[in-house]
Amino acid sequence: MLRRNWRLTIKPTSRYGFAKFEVGTNTDCGVISVSPVAKQARGEETRQRLIEAAFALVHERGYRGTSLDEILKRAGVTKGGLYHHFTDKHDLVMTAFEQQVRAFLEDHWFAYLRRPGDPLDNVQASIRTYIDNTDMNTLRLGCPINNLIQEMAASDEPMRLMLKGLLDEWRIEIKNALTRGLAEGYIAPGLDIDGMAALMVSTHQGVMGTMKAALTFEHAEMNYRGFVTFANSMRTDPRLGDLAQDNAGEHA
Repeated sequence: MLRRNWRLTIKPTSRYGFAKFEVGTNTDCGVISVSPVAKQARGEETRQRLIEAAFALVHERGYRGTSLDEILKRAGVTKGGLYHHFTDKHDLVMTAFEQQVRAFLEDHWFAYLRRPGDPLDNVQASIRTYIDNTDMNTLRLGCPINNLIQEMAASDEPMRLMLKGLLDEWRIEIKNALTRGLAEGYIAPGLDIDGMAALMVSTHQGVMGTMKAALTFEHAEMNYRGFVTFANSMRTDPRLGDLAQDNAGEHA
């Protein structure tokens, strides 16, 4: 029987400037070379699988209804792989929600709010796009940040502060867009911009909660028409509101 004496060899840098680590035997069989860059890429891929699995499961079942073993199973990761990136389930879920919710806000809200032109039109376009591209399962599950607030904010202070931070970012982006709209003459003077921004975030979260109970797209459309009416009351030119209301009616 051939005896193998395992060895670890650290070679000088490769021609790309990365060190190579080799594990081999004295038979020179089965030498494996793994660059640090490849190892780091695999680690990031594992971390992202954990984040996506945790976010999806907590969205579906809630924080308390999701076990760590279920997250690991969906991600296809061992506990050792988890603890290489996160201290525990709480750390993982906190990170997952910060990353995934912020990415959603960037794509579906902030990108619209930062567009030139009438910020009220941009907000309406954001909401319209969301309604047109959502499905019944999304209505059933509701807003992930709203769900987690209802479940955890009263009993978990770090979770509450993380969620509050995401809502504050959202509110500030809306406030900045409305401030620009006021300066550019789209929004009527004398309005409380801070209050309007806060109301938009709170109204959106409330609507998402009621849509879980209604579970119909008709309810979504009714709330969209209500928002259009609210937005028109903020405009300097009511004729723009008439056009926006007509556009909303096309989807009713």
